[in-house]
Amino acid sequence: MKKERRKEILDFLKEIDAFKSIERKIYLPHSNRYENDAEHSWHLAMYLILLKEEFSEELDYAKMLEFAIIHDLAELYAGDTFIFDKEALKTKEEREKKALIKLLEKLPPTIRERVEKLTKEYEERKSEESKIVYSIDKLQPMVQNLLSQGRDWKEHKITYTKIDANKRPRILNPIIKELYEDVMEEARKHDFFFKDEKKEKEKKEQ
Repeated sequence: MKKERRKEILDFLKEIDAFKSIERKIYLPHSNRYENDAEHSWHLAMYLILLKEEFSEELDYAKMLEFAIIHDLAELYAGDTFIFDKEALKTKEEREKKALIKLLEKLPPTIRERVEKLTKEYEERKSEESKIVYSIDKLQPMVQNLLSQGRDWKEHKITYTKIDANKRPRILNPIIKELYEDVMEEARKHDFFFKDEKKEKEKKEQ
């Protein structure tokens, strides 16, 4: 490996260390701090490791792990966007596109091209590998809410109906869909969702 390439790789690794400081709007259990992007990406990789035997052997498993690790890299500069923040969602795509270009230009060309290709495939969600990782990405924060007893859902006034309408269409793999149903059932059983008492009262009065 040439010295210039070594330097570019080391510089990039130093740059993305800040990924550990990018907060998501998901509380860690038994803590007052938010989960960060590095923890989230690691957790997705763990889901894949534990679920490996459930997926077809024909799938590119190494690629799925790469998706898990790189899928949020743009947030290093763009920040995490809360899925129920309507205003922030309007600019999310453009912000993350610019951020990714800025970040990847620091890489050696061959690595940059590979990461760009992986990012494009993941965002298109056409391959089964990308659908699986995307689905896990939507499931993981729900499991975090089980651990925090629905702290984020209650704090942001997110009801069962609101979560289901947002998440269900984004669970694109049948195996992850089964896990999704289990999580929803557990959350509902323990009253982890925000309850809109006004709407509940209106329903009873009808």
